[in-house]
Amino acid sequence: MAAVQENLVSGNDLEWIQKNLARKIEFEKIQSVFDENGLGDARSKVDRQLKTVIIKKIFGTTSNIEIEKMDAAQLNHCRALLEELFKSLSAAQSEDPIAYLNQLDQAT
Repeated sequence: MAAVQENLVSGNDLEWIQKNLARKIEFEKIQSVFDENGLGDARSKVDRQLKTVIIKKIFGTTSNIEIEKMDAAQLNHCRALLEELFKSLSAAQSEDPIAYLNQLDQAT
């Protein structure tokens, strides 16, 4: 059956489908990182602000469209940065995580 499906999809379309699937998987993994750190469904104003600061720091933008245009390799790299950032935040145990993140920006 797989051979029949492969014949129904041209090479370029199959490549696009595979790339699109890889991007979707990376998006899910990124969302999981936010979920694991309590910001998956940020409801409070402070949590939304923190999530926005983190997204801008990691992705260089807060635009969903710009982030969605990134390829799987870029998203994978950003996910690794995101995981490291959350480790750093956790280790710092800062009472004001936004100030801590801003302090990191000033140090670089």
